[in-house]
Amino acid sequence: MFPWAFGNTSKNYVRADQQPFSDFQTLTLGDLTILPFPVQHGPSPTHGFKFTFPSGKTLAYTPDVKVIPPASRAHLQNLDHLIIDALRPVPHTTHMSTGEALQAIAELQPSQAYLTHLTHDLDFVDTSATLPPNTQVAIDGLTITYL
Repeated sequence: MFPWAFGNTSKNYVRADQQPFSDFQTLTLGDLTILPFPVQHGPSPTHGFKFTFPSGKTLAYTPDVKVIPPASRAHLQNLDHLIIDALRPVPHTTHMSTGEALQAIAELQPSQAYLTHLTHDLDFVDTSATLPPNTQVAIDGLTITYL
């Protein structure tokens, strides 16, 4: 149904100059540095992105992930912010469960983490009450500002 979604994912994304990016090849957009890193979305390779801002603050975005390989994890230690897939409480074949996401957060030790890509199986209030202090459920319109 969506043939474009099942090709080589590294070629599905294009930069402003229309050139595909490569794993761990740093891109720049003004003063912003972007590092694409490979992750596994079940059997399909996909990417997360680490952003380094002029202030030195770091944020990684990993919305479609089941496994973060060791080579990618090496770039994700001690981030300021991590946005990570946490689909539902029970395991899934292509997305991290809430428990898997919390384990990754504990290992990567970001200052603040946000759970994203959640299903209706997770109640906002109940889930929020069980999360560690540095973790919260991402909400529509969430803004993270680096000055």
